[in-house]
Amino acid sequence: MKQIFNLSALLLALCFTFASCQKDYDSTPDVTEPITDNPLKGNFTCKINGDLFIGEQKSAKVTEVNGVKTLTVTATRYGAERTTSDYQTVSIGISNYNGNAKYPISGTTQIIYSIVVNNATTTFTSSITNPNFYVTTTGNYVGTFNATVAEVGNTSNKAVLTEGKFDIQ
Repeated sequence: MKQIFNLSALLLALCFTFASCQKDYDSTPDVTEPITDNPLKGNFTCKINGDLFIGEQKSAKVTEVNGVKTLTVTATRYGAERTTSDYQTVSIGISNYNGNAKYPISGTTQIIYSIVVNNATTTFTSSITNPNFYVTTTGNYVGTFNATVAEVGNTSNKAVLTEGKFDIQ
């Protein structure tokens, strides 16, 4: 009887030993990172009339229609109340996009700056041509820009965008 008790105790001890030998706890097994655009990843900055603009929500993409590639880079900065009725947006569009190059502001390369206050939008476009106004791309969604944009319908009202940089990932 004593042998059965000793054997039972030994088996019970072995069971506890094997049960406690397991892998570390993984709180997210089989969970992989999603492959989605993250509107907060990367940087987009410029000075608008000397004031720093830092894009909070950013996006970049290249589309192709009938063999013509277009690069679009957009950044939005929200107002103090963080509402969708008060924000600023800077958008860059390059038609006939051919990779890393310096694109002068023209009909195929545009910068649009929009100011939205209480859902009323004031839009500025880069209709002013000047050799110092350009967008340069140096990598996938990486580049610099400088331009003066004029208000649509009131071209005497201008905004100067300088030291523009984007690196959207």
